[in-house]
Order: sequence, then structure tokens, then C-alpha cells
Amino acid sequence: MNISDFIIISVSLILISGLILYFILIRKFRYLIDCMRAIAEREQFIQIPYVKERGLHGRFARGLQILNEAVTAANALAAEQKAAQDQYRSSSFAQKWFIDTFNKSEKSLNAAIAEVDEAARSLRTTASCMLEQADKTQQQSAAMSEMAHVATDGVTTVAEESAHLTAMANRLQLQVGNAKDVTTNAVERVVKTDSDIRYLSECAARIDNVVGVIENITRRTRLLALNATIEANLTGAAGKGFAVVAGEIKALSAQTNDATTTIASDVQQMGSAVQTSSVALDWIGSAIRSIERLTSDLQSLIIEQSGAASEIGRQAVEVSSSVRSISDYAAAVARSSGETRSMANHLREAAQGLAGQSDILNQTVTGFFDNVRDGAIKIGVLHSLSGTMAMSERPLKDLLVMMVEEVNRAGGILGRPLELVIVNPQSDWSRYEELANELLTQQKVAAVFGCWTSISRKAVLPVIEKQGGLLFYPIQYEGEEQSPNIFYTGATPNQQAIPAVDFLLSPAGGSIRRFALIGTDYIYPQVTNRILKGYLRHKGIGESDILTNLTPFSHEDWGALIKRIRQFSRGTPTAIISTINGDANVHFYRELARQGVRATDLPVMAFSVGENEAASLPHGLLAGHYVAWNYLMAIETPENTRFRDQWRRYTGNPAAVTDDPMEATWIGFNLWCSAVRRIGSTEPAAVGRAIAEQRLRAPSGFDVMMDRENHHLHKPVFIGRVTPSGGIEIIHRSDKIVPPSPFSAYLRSA
Repeated sequence: MNISDFIIISVSLILISGLILYFILIRKFRYLIDCMRAIAEREQFIQIPYVKERGLHGRFARGLQILNEAVTAANALAAEQKAAQDQYRSSSFAQKWFIDTFNKSEKSLNAAIAEVDEAARSLRTTASCMLEQADKTQQQSAAMSEMAHVATDGVTTVAEESAHLTAMANRLQLQVGNAKDVTTNAVERVVKTDSDIRYLSECAARIDNVVGVIENITRRTRLLALNATIEANLTGAAGKGFAVVAGEIKALSAQTNDATTTIASDVQQMGSAVQTSSVALDWIGSAIRSIERLTSDLQSLIIEQSGAASEIGRQAVEVSSSVRSISDYAAAVARSSGETRSMANHLREAAQGLAGQSDILNQTVTGFFDNVRDGAIKIGVLHSLSGTMAMSERPLKDLLVMMVEEVNRAGGILGRPLELVIVNPQSDWSRYEELANELLTQQKVAAVFGCWTSISRKAVLPVIEKQGGLLFYPIQYEGEEQSPNIFYTGATPNQQAIPAVDFLLSPAGGSIRRFALIGTDYIYPQVTNRILKGYLRHKGIGESDILTNLTPFSHEDWGALIKRIRQFSRGTPTAIISTINGDANVHFYRELARQGVRATDLPVMAFSVGENEAASLPHGLLAGHYVAWNYLMAIETPENTRFRDQWRRYTGNPAAVTDDPMEATWIGFNLWCSAVRRIGSTEPAAVGRAIAEQRLRAPSGFDVMMDRENHHLHKPVFIGRVTPSGGIEIIHRSDKIVPPSPFSAYLRSA
């Protein structure tokens, strides 16, 4: 090889090396330029390569990293400034509220004062009329009193005469009684005597007839006896018959004579009876004379009573005259009394009106000063606006701003506006406790809405319980906790993780038999993965078919772990259960795409990736992978349409998305508002009691319910699949709400 050939070859090699180096440099620069363009477009979670290299690319990459950090810091600062603006707007609204209230109160006060003045004038006029009427009534009452004395004297005389008349009437009644007795006895004697006399008269008549007959018989008998005797004597023996006849006749005559004697005796007795009747007639005469005397006495008493009655009549006339006078005066007094009563009613009505106006004045003034003293009802927002959790937590802060402004436009709560107090823990778990204490002790917030990770919730829990506050926690979590001061509006493992595994085990989910449990290294993934391991064993999945791995927050280097999972999945249907949180999700899905892992080969079931996270990633990166939530934006219900449209109007972005933690925040806020309105107080303990067992129609279309015992929501379950456009379609939903089980039996078995 001659020198010229060597030179040509050398130059060619140099040119080729230069071209290769050029293309390498150009490719690196192009990649770095793409990173610069992404930074300029404020794309989140950019990975900048070549940062550790020396030379131009390394310096360029480190410059881009500094620029990205500056842009991220500026983005965080902008988020904090927006939060400050939100809080200032909320505070300004409250101040304007009180100014408007004062202006309205001033008008009400002026009107009330004018009405009080008018009522006072009316009271003075009515009082004057009542005084005049009272004098008139007093004069009429005096005259009536004098006439009443006259009437009283007349009535006294009438009473005395009536008493005397009553005594005479008693005597008269006694005399009449005596006369009645005498008359009754006399009548009885007369009746009996009259009967006896009639009887005697009849007997005497009859006896007289008998005596006549007997006397006639006697005379004839005696004559016959005499003739018989004569004949007997004349005839001798032949006249013995006459002798017998004569004897019989004599005997008959003797008997007749005896009968006559008896009759004479009876006549004598009749004479005695007649004498008795004569005595009775004498007694009757005496009785008649007694009756005449009694009649004379009665006539005297009647005359005396007539005089007393005349006196009573005269006195009654005088009393009647007095009474008529009294009646006239009484009528006048009654009329005066009616007029007085009418004026008194008018006075009472005027007084009531005055009292009502006084109440209005009192309520207006008291209410105004109460409002000024108490100010707005403060609501604490404890969400990270910067740092690794900002992507997830910022929408929750914005949603609370939207809902508070909506409540204030509708008139506030309990006659007071709501005012937001927004703090930014900056994804620094140590700051949550400090800021929660500030919200409760210094800002005196009525409730705190916030936290995302279980680390932040665990940091806040002692402060909330010590200060007696309320925390509304809107994120799914691992369970194993229960507090009277926390309302858990996110899911427990049996409302998200376990239904998701059941879906993957089913034919619809691919009949998965091998599982890679990966997540961020903190409480929620740690405990949830242990629960899932216990549940998978319960379902017959062996230990060798379960792979677990935890990584730090903001983890970026997923290459080695994904290669390991790909090897683990060979030959058996496998799925990844992801409890990765924050921006580490972006790097994880990017690495899956870089290694060519498709959802049809190795699907991911994510518990912390929702519509907001999916929307922030390049379209197609998550396509086909699964999510499990209690709400998805694709739900078609009237409630969700209103929720979604309201959010888009507020953000001014027709493509703005809603997600599960947002719905959970919406539920918690509305439960709090409802309880406060119902009990008329913001006192945390009372509000907590009122929230228990409350039902609420959620945007999901289900009537969710707060459990009285464990303060977790009864919620539905949805399984979704990410579409190529970045949306999430619903592929499974529960038929009804699922009761929460904060404490899992599968954790013990694991």
C-alpha cells in the first residue's frame, strides 16, 4: 500500500468517523431539541438524557435540565399564585358579602326606624284618647255607684218585707194545714154519720112496716085464739081441735110478741145510734165553727200579706227606677268600656307592631354584628400544588374553588359566605401536619378537604383528632383505619383492588393466573399489595405466581424492572397490578412503550391513574390498559352530565376531564354542606354526627351512603379501559353500591 492509498483510506475513515460522529451528535442534539420543545410547551414529566455525559451534549442536557427545573418551579409558582388568587377572590367575595349585607341592613334599619317612629306617634295619640275616655268612664261609674246605693236600700227594704211576708206565709200555711186537717176529719164524720142516719132511717122504715104487720097478725091471732077458745068451750069434746088450734095460735102469738119485743130492743139500739149520730153532728158543727175561725184568721193574714206585698211593690218600683238608672249608666259605661277596649286593641296592635319593628332592628343589628364577628365560614384546602403529587391534587383544589363559589352565588350557608383557606404542602409529607394544625388553630376552619397519599393522611390524623376537626379524605386507600374525625370518601380495598383482581381472573379480563404487584414505596401500596397477596392465595394463585416490587416516589428508571416482569410473564397470562403514585406513572408507562409492551400481551390494572393522569400523558401511551375506580367520566347519567359540564364551564376548557377523586371530593363537600344546613351549625362534632348515614345522589348515578359506624362510603365499582385517544371506556360496573370493609381479613392471611 502506497502512501497515497493510505492517505485516502485514512481520510475516508476520518470522513466516515466524522459522519458517524456527526449523525450521532445530530441525533442527540435533535433529541435534546425535542426535549427543549417539550419544555417550551410545558409538557410535564420530561426525561432529559445525556445529563451525566461530558462535552457539549452533556452541558446542553444539563442546561435543559436546569431550564426544566426552572419551568417546573415557575409552573409550581404559578400554581401557588393561582391558589393565592383563588383565596383572595374567596376572601374578597366574603368582604363584599358583608359590605352588601351592611348596605341592605342600613336600608332595613332606616325603614324599620321610620316605622317605629310612626308606631310611636300612633301610640301617643291612642294613649291620649284612652286617658279622656278613662275620665268619662270614671264619672259615669261614680253616678252609677250612687244609684247603686239607692237601689241597695230599696232592695234591703224589699228583702225585709219579703222576710215578714215569708213568716206570714208560713203561719198561713200552718193554719191552712190545720183547717185542712179539721175539714178532712169533719168530712169523714159527716160522710159516716150520713151513712149511719140513712141506714137507721131505712131500718126504722122497715121495722115500722114489720111492726105494723106483726101488730095486725097479733090482733088477728088473738081474735082467732079467742074465737077458738069460745068454740072449744061451746063444743066441748068436739071442739078439741079448736083447742089445739087455739093453742098453736097462742104459741104463735107468744112468738110474735117475742119478735115484737126484739124489734123494740133493736129500735132502742137504733135510738142509741141516732143519739151517737147526733153527737157526731154536734162535733161537725164545732168543726165548722173552728173552720170559720181559721178562715177569719186566714183572711186577716191575707190582708196583712196584701199590705206587705203592696209595700214590696212600692219598694220594687223605686228599685226598678234605680235599676233603670243604673242600667242606663251601665250601658254608657259599657259603651265607654267598648271604646276603651277598642282603643286598647289598637294600642296593643300598635305595640305589637312596635315590638315587631324592634325585633327587626334587634335581629338586623345582632345578625350584622354576629356576621362581622364570626365572619365567613372558612374551609381548609390541604392539597399539594407543586411537587410529585401536583398533577393529581391540583384539580381537587380547583374543584373546591368552583363549588365554594357556586354555594356563595346561591346565598352561602346559614346566612354566611364560604371562604377558602388554601395551603400548599408541596408534596412534602412533613408539612401536612404543620399546615393542618395551622388551618385548625389559627384559621379556625370548619372542615379540611385534602391529602392524597396515606403518608399525608397519617401525618394529619393526630392533629385532626386532637383539635376536634373534620377531614374529608377523597382517595382510595389501604384501609386498616377508622376515625370519628375523618370521612373517607375514597375506596377501601374491597371496593377497588379486590373487584379489579376478580375481573382479571375472569374470562372477560383474560383469565389471568400470574400477577406482578408493583407500586410506590409507602403505606398504601405496601398494605394493599399484602391484602392482594392474601386474596390471590385465597383464589388459588401460588406464591411463585406473584411478583412484588416497590419503588420510591418520582422513580424514573423502570427499565430493569419491566424486563424482569416480561421474563416473569412468559408462558402464562400475566397482569400488572399498579399502585404507583404521582409522576412516576409517566416514566413507568413510557418505559412500557419503549420496550414494546402492549396491553394485549401484558395489561396493567392501575389504581392511581384516572382521567387527569391519562390526559397528561401522550395519547396512545396507556391505550388498552385497565383502571379500577368508583367513578369514571364516561358514565352517562344526568347527574354526571351536569357535573362534567359545570367543570368545563368553570375551567373554560371544553375538553377538561373529571375523575374519581374529584367525584369523591364533590361527595364529601356536598355531604358537609347538607349536614350544616340541616343542623344549623358548623360545629365539627355535631356536623360529624349529622353526616353519618346520609345518602346522596352522586354523579355516578348511584345513591351513595356514608356508613354510620366506620365513616366510609358505600359506593359502586367501575372497571375501565384506556382508549387510544386518552379517554377511559367503561367495560364493567357493579349492580349496586358495595359496603366498605376497612379492615381486611386477607391482610391477616397474608
